[in-house]
Amino acid sequence: MNVRLGSFAKKKNSTAVPSGGLVTTITGALRDGCSVERPIIGFAGDRMTSPVRYNYAFVVEFARYYFIQDWEWYKGLWFAHMEVDPMATYKTQIGAASCYVLRAAAEKDPDIIDCLYPTKITELLKTTIDDGAWWQDDFSNGAYILGVLGEGNTIGAVNYYIMTPSEMQTFKSTLMSSVRTLVGTTEITEELLKALFNPFQYVVSAIWLPVNSQYLPSGSTNNILLGWWDSGATGTTLSAFTWKDSYDFTFALNEVSIAVDEKYMLSAPYSAYTLFFPPFGSIELDSGILVSNADYETIGYPVECHCDVTVDLVTGMGFIQIMTYGNVIGYKEAMVGIPTQLGQSTQDILGGIQNAISGLGDIGSGMVGLFLPGGGGLSQITAGINGIIDAGRSVIPKVSTSGSNGGVGALQYKPYLQISRRKVTERSPQENGYPLCKTKVISTLPGYVKTMNCDIVITGATDAEQEEVRGIMNGGFFYE
Repeated sequence: MNVRLGSFAKKKNSTAVPSGGLVTTITGALRDGCSVERPIIGFAGDRMTSPVRYNYAFVVEFARYYFIQDWEWYKGLWFAHMEVDPMATYKTQIGAASCYVLRAAAEKDPDIIDCLYPTKITELLKTTIDDGAWWQDDFSNGAYILGVLGEGNTIGAVNYYIMTPSEMQTFKSTLMSSVRTLVGTTEITEELLKALFNPFQYVVSAIWLPVNSQYLPSGSTNNILLGWWDSGATGTTLSAFTWKDSYDFTFALNEVSIAVDEKYMLSAPYSAYTLFFPPFGSIELDSGILVSNADYETIGYPVECHCDVTVDLVTGMGFIQIMTYGNVIGYKEAMVGIPTQLGQSTQDILGGIQNAISGLGDIGSGMVGLFLPGGGGLSQITAGINGIIDAGRSVIPKVSTSGSNGGVGALQYKPYLQISRRKVTERSPQENGYPLCKTKVISTLPGYVKTMNCDIVITGATDAEQEEVRGIMNGGFFYE
């Protein structure tokens, strides 16, 4: 058998062949009982004075390249124990194959999230935002929305009035001063009349809002009727049953230069953007939409956000929606108004609403919250095959606080935006490639290549050789 021998260093998962060929050609004899894939070939000892310098071979009759595993001296012959190198043998057919490529060193898709590499400790960046002028954090300001049973412009049988804190105090003092004046009777004692008639039973709701009354939609000023009786106090009726306001803020999406192939690092799971906005609590913003609408290549590029706040003046329930470039990136509900009990007979019609709201939570599916305080971090995320994370999984659950359920404590704090950023360890695309996820002809991708479910059919190869080639290609190889 004609065997070409040489010394050649290469990876077993590489298609490389000796560039200058194997220059030493020698005739050998095939030992009985060996295979084509693992032949044992003997050479005359006088013609092989120093065989150990050879570690690679090409057998002309078999048309295959071989790794030389070992040299054995036996009865005057040097025997080379060989193992086929299918990647080099079938390099041409491998290069012509069209396969689905997961990762490649020569080409990449920067929009694919690459979770192959570990991350370092979280970097926190906090931006304070000036608070809106309409929030009040003490009961001496703000406004009361009073719901009273009586005739007039009602919802059902209830009239709603806007009152300042001083007007509310006057109203309470009026009702507590003399019940006889309200009822207009002198036939029974005032003590008995107070036992039989409680004017506060006609007040079905009283909600304090942390918004000054001049900002609320007001109608005409009328006497407040308690059922059939005129209380003598006046109140401004509501002209609408919702109050709306808007708020804008900007922030820099990227504080340092981000390469084109690192765009995904500005979104989840590497970056998270949390808006703290009292009394709604913490609101997780959709990082995917933020990045897709921003000029991420410009350092300090300002991202413009718009907040729409709506408060239901009857129930005190508030809603906030955060948008950027016409896309919703956050939404939250919270109890903005604080129910106030005015008398023992006052019906707590908001109790059920409050209980329902306190039981609500943000609902999401998919990965755990990577950047939340106390979260387990990247180790809790199963990145899937080859470190490429599914784009759907990047939309992490919008886990956030449930907002305020009555109270002014949170209103003492100014809104702020917190950016949580994780840095990635040094990458090695030459050894691990970049995410690509495209069908490509292998010869167009020099260097590292990793295919998925490659089912290449190689003419002239044994079944075992074909399976080995497929396994190596799906496990990652070097087209050289």
